[in-house]
Amino acid sequence: MTNKNNNSDTNVIAGGFVCQGDVAFQEWHELPEGFKEVTGEEALIVAHSETGHHHVVSGGNVKRYSKPGDVLVSFMVADAPIALKHLRSTDTHAPMLFKGTKNGGKQIWKITRQKESTPLGWRMAVD
Repeated sequence: MTNKNNNSDTNVIAGGFVCQGDVAFQEWHELPEGFKEVTGEEALIVAHSETGHHHVVSGGNVKRYSKPGDVLVSFMVADAPIALKHLRSTDTHAPMLFKGTKNGGKQIWKITRQKESTPLGWRMAVD
């Protein structure tokens, strides 16, 4: 469910499934086995862009988890709402605030990157 925040252009996401550009977010029940915490400056970048307009998260002590070798799927987990921003000065996607409903106060969201077909097979979409 998506609602506009009365004080800004932020979309409030209360469960379900939503996309921001080439990145999809789906509320999840639990962190699957095999995913490891991402640390360092990469931890809060949920989607890189070749042109520098990354999608980044903050708030709620958010942590991101990925599976070695899989660049298309990761998870974000937090203990409070998660803010998502698109770092671009023009033609930017509206900010989002994730407020999950499945796990009490705990936020668990699956992050999936868009794929595209090439003559050599499937790969992560390049914008």
